[in-house]
Amino acid sequence: MQARSLPSIVTDIVNQLARLVRKEAQLARVEMSEKITQVAVGLGLIVVGAVLLIPALVILLQAGVAGLVEAGMKRRV
Repeated sequence: MQARSLPSIVTDIVNQLARLVRKEAQLARVEMSEKITQVAVGLGLIVVGAVLLIPALVILLQAGVAGLVEAGMKRRV
């Protein structure tokens, strides 16, 4: 094994550190992109759930009113 000079070792360390920082930044971007996608999907599902919930509540309220009318409660005018 050949002995390396100190400037050569320092240069290698700096190059590897720069490469490591670039790789970490790239990984962070990919992870953020995945998280943003997950948040967008979650929000989309919440919106779809809310859209489906509104008609369900209307039908439930109509059934409640029909039940009250059937039980003998009538509206007074």
